Amino acid sequence: MGNPSGKCIMRQNRYVTRFAVVVIVLAGLQTSGCGSSESGNCGEAGTHSRSNATGGCVCDDGYTWADPGATSNFTCVTQVAACTCDVDAVCSLNCPCDSDCAACACDTAAACQAGCVCDADCPSCESGDGCMEGCVPVDPDCSTDCECDADDYCDGSCSCDPDCVVCACDTAAACQAGCVCDADCPTCESGDGCKESCTPVDPDCPVVCNCDSYDYCDSACACDPDCTVCACNTSATCSTSCGCDVDCPSVVTKVVAGGFTTCTLSSVGQVLCWGLNDMGQAIPTPGVFVELTVGEKHACGREDDGTTLCWGDDTDGATIPASGAFDQLACGYDHSCGLRGNGTVVCWGSDANGVIAPPAGTFTQISSGGGHSCGILTDGAVACWGRNNYGQAIPASGTFTQISAGGLHSCGVQSNGSVLCWGFSMFNQLAVPAGVFTQVSAGDLHTCGIKTDQSVVCWGSDSYHQASAPEGSFVGVTAGVHHTCALATNGNVSCWGSTAAGQTTVARGRLVHVDAGALHACGLYADGRVVCWGDNEYNRATAPLGEYAQVSAGYEHSCAVDDNGSVDCWGHQASPDTGSYQQISAGEQFTCGLRTDAAIGCWGSDTTYNQTVPPSGTYVGVSSGIGHACALQAGGAVTCWGRNYEDQLTPAAGSYTQIDAGGRFNCGLKSDATLACWGDNSKDQAEPPDGAFMQVSAGDEHACAAWINGSVVCWGDDRYGQATAPIGVFSQVSGGGNLSCGLLSNGSVQCWGSLAVVISAW
Repeated sequence: MGNPSGKCIMRQNRYVTRFAVVVIVLAGLQTSGCGSSESGNCGEAGTHSRSNATGGCVCDDGYTWADPGATSNFTCVTQVAACTCDVDAVCSLNCPCDSDCAACACDTAAACQAGCVCDADCPSCESGDGCMEGCVPVDPDCSTDCECDADDYCDGSCSCDPDCVVCACDTAAACQAGCVCDADCPTCESGDGCKESCTPVDPDCPVVCNCDSYDYCDSACACDPDCTVCACNTSATCSTSCGCDVDCPSVVTKVVAGGFTTCTLSSVGQVLCWGLNDMGQAIPTPGVFVELTVGEKHACGREDDGTTLCWGDDTDGATIPASGAFDQLACGYDHSCGLRGNGTVVCWGSDANGVIAPPAGTFTQISSGGGHSCGILTDGAVACWGRNNYGQAIPASGTFTQISAGGLHSCGVQSNGSVLCWGFSMFNQLAVPAGVFTQVSAGDLHTCGIKTDQSVVCWGSDSYHQASAPEGSFVGVTAGVHHTCALATNGNVSCWGSTAAGQTTVARGRLVHVDAGALHACGLYADGRVVCWGDNEYNRATAPLGEYAQVSAGYEHSCAVDDNGSVDCWGHQASPDTGSYQQISAGEQFTCGLRTDAAIGCWGSDTTYNQTVPPSGTYVGVSSGIGHACALQAGGAVTCWGRNYEDQLTPAAGSYTQIDAGGRFNCGLKSDATLACWGDNSKDQAEPPDGAFMQVSAGDEHACAAWINGSVVCWGDDRYGQATAPIGVFSQVSGGGNLSCGLLSNGSVQCWGSLAVVISAW
């Protein structure tokens, strides 16, 4: 390194690992003299100092100046790592606290010493920054002396805020005249025109809130922190002229069943989707929508100004809309269409069978299906185009008020309320039952409609119970491939049929827990309802009604425990124990649980491994795998029993706060937030990454863990993508067979691997 100043140079090294910072401090172990910088004499040979090209002095690598401010008698000292991470360490003048507490962990009881500044994270000291004893903790990047001014401080309090922008407000302070309440606390900032007893508002929102029909519920009028919708009263009933905020009970105005995905549109323009997400079709593009349409693997929404936004599979360009504004949209299998204000139709996407070449004419309504589309002309006649191998594009004659293009057939409601269908008829999806209808929806191999008495009737294929409509009063119905959904008169959404991709798992609030099994997964809503999705062999994904405190998805069965400690199980080998439990874990063909008396109870198939014979003693948690199980004691010790072919019963040394039994291996979270795994390592599943974590889950031959910052990492078998975690902030993660699922911080669930599913929350 050059030294143009001619002075000796101090080198301070900071070694950085991925998850911790180790500060190298100076200790005088071996010294040598350095001559005057003006003469360029930097000591004799072997003194660890030398002259550089500009006549100055530098220390050899591994050494630094003992007194970098000196002008003569320079001394090189060895750099050593004298400060180590010790949570009980008291910071001294020789060992400055690291702000991240990764080097010297600060003693929160230590008093500030003269000549120190308090660290923002704890009332401990860093030398040389000029703070007096008893100082108020401030951010190291803030100036030492706080100067109050009108914009930065509340009342007479004068202390730097950690973000160096606003004051550390006194939460008990009353709003003064001429102030605006800060969004984070009921205190004031001068000069913004707020009156006494003002309502806290976001500084970026207008001071005066103006209610309108889309932004506020009932009479409540207060700016929401995101400056877009109102802070609704959660007990308020939404009026017909105003939509509820996304944080409050929402009003669903439309539900649309796509191929294996379902979406809803709310009165404030919010779109929620759930079900298959292998092409991103269940994650809507951000926007405020007035119309929604869902196809096989893509969806589109229309904003109020006619702008079209699409998401999902873009293989054939179905998510790249034509330019210009549209009044109506329709998504099919691999194409989309839009109806302009002048009645013309424009289509985009796959050009197979002429499906993106609509006929001339003026239309009032359009609908897109498997490989064809249909529309109603101004005279009420129907025109169809595209694939026609079963006559689905040859419409029936007559005058129609509503049209629906399905997989291989089409249907329409005539002016007199009767329904006519044409096209593929192998499953009787054209055999319309008697009655007068207000709406019809053609699915893949079934059809559903709403009668004038608001009941839903379905006909055609019922292989997944997609044609087994529930009782009730409905205002809208939509048929997908193997499922159907309907919007009830009270605003509730009901779905029935296949749950393989979670397409019938209606978004009903925030989920608080998720558990991935072999080929299915289950989740728990905040109100105690259990939902499951995925492979439903043995009815393992058919959750019972009721309110539960915890749920676990196993291999061929699932179990849940309610608030009273009773256990319910469903699927194969599902007969539950009759004891009282506080936690449950479903394994391959057996189940273990933690009783309310802290003992372990197990039941189910015992094969030859005695996995249903737990050890005696008291525990704080239990986890079941394939042929074995493990339990955690209060002191951090782990005990495992059952099959031991791969040493999965021999825990890695250490004290644990959480464990999870996988296929033939286990993983645990240690007391220091690091991970350890043991047992089968044929797919590197027992080799966790380094770092600090908050939770870990072992699957069949892979594992996943959540970092302390909420991001997820997976390792091991990735044949189905189950070890390729998505980007997001998660509060929990669960590894299953060939899938993994995570609970997002907003209460939604996202799965990846063989079950790429999103279960939205509102």
